[in-house]
Amino acid sequence: MTWVEIVPTAALLLAVLLVPGWLSVRGLGVGGLLAVAAAPAVTAGALGVLSVLYGLAGLRWSLVTVLPGLGLACLVALACGRALLPPPRAPRARRRAGGGAGGLVAVGVLAGVAIATSAFAQALGAPDTVPQMHDSLFHLNGAELAARTGEVTPLGAMGGLYGDGRGGGFYPTVWHSVVVLGAVVGGVVPATNALVVVGVVLPWMLGVAALAHVAAPRRPLVAALAPVVAASAVVFPGVAVMFKGMYPFGLSVALTPATLALAAALLPTLRPEGEAVALDALRGRARLAPWLALAMAAAGVILAHSSGLAALGFLAAPAVVTACWRLGSSQREAGRALLGWATALAPVAALVLLVAAVFTVPKLRAMAGYASPEGSPLAALGHVLVGSTPQQTAGALGVAVLTLVGLVTAWRRARWLAWSWLVALLLFVAAAGPDGPLRTLTGFWYKSADRLESLLVTVGAVLGAWGALALGRGLRMLLPDARRGRRRAPGPGSALAGVVAIALVVLAVAVPGTADEQRATTAAAYQPDVMVHPAWATPEELDFIEGLGDVLPEDAVVVGDPMNGAAFVQVLTGRRAYIPVLGESALSADQRYLQENFHDLTTDPEVCRILREHGVEYYYEDAPMPYGAVGLVGMRPGFYGVDVMTGLELVASSGTAAVYRIEACD
Repeated sequence: MTWVEIVPTAALLLAVLLVPGWLSVRGLGVGGLLAVAAAPAVTAGALGVLSVLYGLAGLRWSLVTVLPGLGLACLVALACGRALLPPPRAPRARRRAGGGAGGLVAVGVLAGVAIATSAFAQALGAPDTVPQMHDSLFHLNGAELAARTGEVTPLGAMGGLYGDGRGGGFYPTVWHSVVVLGAVVGGVVPATNALVVVGVVLPWMLGVAALAHVAAPRRPLVAALAPVVAASAVVFPGVAVMFKGMYPFGLSVALTPATLALAAALLPTLRPEGEAVALDALRGRARLAPWLALAMAAAGVILAHSSGLAALGFLAAPAVVTACWRLGSSQREAGRALLGWATALAPVAALVLLVAAVFTVPKLRAMAGYASPEGSPLAALGHVLVGSTPQQTAGALGVAVLTLVGLVTAWRRARWLAWSWLVALLLFVAAAGPDGPLRTLTGFWYKSADRLESLLVTVGAVLGAWGALALGRGLRMLLPDARRGRRRAPGPGSALAGVVAIALVVLAVAVPGTADEQRATTAAAYQPDVMVHPAWATPEELDFIEGLGDVLPEDAVVVGDPMNGAAFVQVLTGRRAYIPVLGESALSADQRYLQENFHDLTTDPEVCRILREHGVEYYYEDAPMPYGAVGLVGMRPGFYGVDVMTGLELVASSGTAAVYRIEACD
């Protein structure tokens, strides 16, 4: 597949994510950059709710059925806006400064997207390249399962990936629901790769720009530079999404900054300078409308991945606590002491409950008990400052300096943002350190430092951009006019010379300094010759597997080592792989038995009983290969040493791979 051929898929996914959400938030009184940035989160919230309703109603999930549902969601939002908002006034001419600032921000967002997408595209080579990592395989086969069954409800749709069919609990499926819609054009794999760009990279860049706009509304250069600084990160989306394939988590992180921006914009007491954003003009009942938009966006973050609740809770805590404390103080001064204290302490109580949940809720306790590697807090701090490899040092150190300068600047002007970054830093260091109560608190993210660093760089991109502006203004003071005390008119161009210099530093040092690392990180999941583990399938074998769609019947069920090509049968052909995932916890007793004993096909009646019971009629064979300490033979011995001359009929073969029809159990 060429890059031109994937454009229709990407365009469809982009339209699905942006248009319904944008219409909804615009109808609820949110405009400008905030409306565009929050649109994907609002759409994700609508898709999450629709997936549950469609599952309960037995409606098949497809483009034909989902588009009317999204249209109805837009109409509901527009009706709420019409009921709450005042009649629209006659449009006024825009100020040139606003238009110029908007264009500047647009350039910054496009630059950030181009930088991140370029590294991703170079590492893939082709848009239909198949990732070969544990999480990505799970989500690829999960999306294929959803497309085949027409069910994407988070209340059990992924149960088919588990050997015993369990899956009645909650599992986030917003990612899979979007992939299914895009797969109608080019298939699950191209839709997944396209969604990495239009569903993660683009919303994330828009979100950090919107967060910067709300934190510094009179400094559009901060919003313009924030996506460029974000593009210098390796951990997100590079490690978390492109390498590890944690797609639902990545979607949730990408939607978080715009939701935080919308929340902060609804709390005008956070801006001591009195700097206004569009939402400040709303009063009384009309003020409720954008809160509905915020609720929809927050639902999108949380339904995309459960950890989004904790991310919003912790990162928004400084802003909400500050605003509620000030509001409570004003209520107490007005003689409403009880209401004032309730308002001031409500977010603190909510945060305490959130913290308590990780120690009491069984599911969260299990996540907190995950055996994640321990480390050193000092090493984690060093990683933030200088990166993890010598190639990253220059770029990481440059961004770290900008971030720290921005932290000092934000402390004076938007302290809530500085606190949000410090909270993210504390959680990251805790996750990277030794086990203990504080690290247990990061159980929302399986105590994974990579996941917490994704949130850290999200907020840090805004601080880094603000630091660039602060240094730019400092450089401007070195100019002759500034030394003679001459003042220029305030506006976006007042520090342009200095900021351009800092922007060039970011582009020339930080981004190219990590570009090789970004490409290498992604390639390690996509390119067999540079993968971090032996490739599960070569490009030639993947072509062979895809061709099996013309050979195997539509109801075929294939068994074989999932780590040696067999699991790709499902996503590439639409036929079922009996073992579609790699996690041992997902396997049933029957699947484990076949992993140990399938090679006794002609002598063990239990093997045939399992095959007949589950409708397995085909065996996928490939040569064993070294893998870890014991190799694949040691991990799943039943799929090797099979006597293919007895009880098996060859259907197709290519190289060391072959598919046989199982006749021994007829």
